[in-house]
Order: sequence, then structure tokens, then C-alpha cells
Amino acid sequence: MARRRSPSIEFKRQVAQDFLADETLHELSKRHDVSPYRIRLWMVPLRGARRRGAFTVNDLAQAHEGGMDSFARGLKDVRRLIDDGEIESIDRERRASCESGVAKSISDGDEDFSSLEP
Repeated sequence: MARRRSPSIEFKRQVAQDFLADETLHELSKRHDVSPYRIRLWMVPLRGARRRGAFTVNDLAQAHEGGMDSFARGLKDVRRLIDDGEIESIDRERRASCESGVAKSISDGDEDFSSLEP
């Protein structure tokens, strides 16, 4: 298996400088085909250097977009659970414990705290 070549120090330095010049991690990651995590690692030696705020308009817009994508995925998953009947199955199993025994007598009003004490 061929070993991946590590990017040159000059390349890493240029990407870090682009980040410090207010280019977002997302933009850099796409343009250079490098993960945002790796870019953050390259930033560690520059921690003492000039830093930019993490909440630029682009950063906030991308965070919002990512949140909305996650929310939409969750809605699709719930819709699939409902359509497949899994929600009803889960609900039936959860409620089954209340159909008999002490739980049933409590929900029917046949029990009170004094009757449940040992």
C-alpha cells in the first residue's frame, strides 16, 4: 500500500495564512481538499500569532446550514419510523408494562401510597 505524502511546510503555512486572512475552514477545506480538522492541527504552531474571531458571518451561516441539515435528517428518520410502523411498536412495548400488575391498578386508581408501602 502506498504511503500518503505529507503536505509541505510551505503549503501548510499558506493554508494557515489564508485562514488568518478570514477565509473560513469550510472554504479552505474545499479549495485544498483537506479536512477542516487537519487545518486546525496546522494552526497549533500559530496559536500565538494574530487570531481572528470565530464568528464571522460566513462561519455563522455555515454553522446554521449544518444545523438545519442535521434537523432535516432527523425529520426524515422520524418520518421513516412512522411510515414503517416502528413508532407504534415502540409505544406499544412501552405501554405494555402498564397493562397489568401494580402499574394497571395504579392507573385504574385502585392503589394509593399507603397500599404500596411494604
